[in-house]
Amino acid sequence: MNRLFKIILSIFVIGLVTAFILFKSFCPLFNEFPMPTGNYSVGIINEHWIDPNLKYEQKERNEFNVQIFYPSDFDKTKKFPYQSEKIEALKKILPKQFMIPSFVWNCLLDNIYSYAQPNVPIANHENNYPIIIYLPGIGSEDLHNLYLEELASHGYVIAAIEPPFDILVSVFPNDVLIELNPTLAKAVKENNREEIYKYRDEAHERWSNYIEVTLKRLKKLNEDKQSIFYQKLDIEKIGILGHSHGGAVALDFCQKNKLCKAGINMDGWTKTYNSSKYFNTPFLFMLSEGMDQPGMSELLKNNQRPDYEQVTIQGAGHDLFNDRILQKNLKKVLGISKENYNKVRKEINGKVISFFDSYLKKL
Repeated sequence: MNRLFKIILSIFVIGLVTAFILFKSFCPLFNEFPMPTGNYSVGIINEHWIDPNLKYEQKERNEFNVQIFYPSDFDKTKKFPYQSEKIEALKKILPKQFMIPSFVWNCLLDNIYSYAQPNVPIANHENNYPIIIYLPGIGSEDLHNLYLEELASHGYVIAAIEPPFDILVSVFPNDVLIELNPTLAKAVKENNREEIYKYRDEAHERWSNYIEVTLKRLKKLNEDKQSIFYQKLDIEKIGILGHSHGGAVALDFCQKNKLCKAGINMDGWTKTYNSSKYFNTPFLFMLSEGMDQPGMSELLKNNQRPDYEQVTIQGAGHDLFNDRILQKNLKKVLGISKENYNKVRKEINGKVISFFDSYLKKL
């Protein structure tokens, strides 16, 4: 009996140690952020904007956050805490959503660093810099540093819009947390595609309005002598970049609005708003493997022109167009994954930079 007990105890201890080692191998949750490859270091400023014309269902809020990434001249190799406010907010809400203890999330989300430096001066190498508006996917966390830091390092100013209630969490002033709309949260949890699509369509015009408000605010910053962006924004060179639902909004906005001089859609489509008709704005449609929505082939067929491109990124899933491409993978930890996510990341970055360099910088 003692021998059996010792065997069982040994198996339990070995299993516990193995589980602990495996768990610790996931801390932090993300692999190391790569240093941006452009000539500039990267600055970041958080803005909170209020507009009297914006009204939301919940609590009649007329405000939203924007993160501005921009080229700077400081030490390129220095790292800073990654999305510190957002990470602290996620530590509070994720335990409730997934019924996983707080200490697990603390381990997974601590000690993550990227290269965005808060509130540093903008670079002076150019008279001004092209603007890119970024929109995320809907219904999940909005984590976008990887591709936006790369763009900023190549001489772009990127305004990343955070649509409140439509992403997992936004942090408003005084640490007020704006969590995901309960209707959308329920639909996402139940994978109710009909309800998700309905909510997404209702949010579409609101997101387009965020773009217009953001452009007006950027114009004011460009005219404000107290702003670090004073006369540093090229308001004639505006690009729109979006992932998932944000990509669908980017396509629709660039089809309808001449303010958009070049656009990129990362794996997004909505049959309600996206048209397959010809339009003359330079545009890049990047697709994950297996992405095939009605209307996409017609869009390509109707836009046979040098400045329209539709490309499938081999090895890319839908979530690899944001920072989740750096999320540690169980198969990778166990050494049995054949996926080369660095290759996918570099291909996405290369195509984004090349496209905007060709059709935005050279305007």
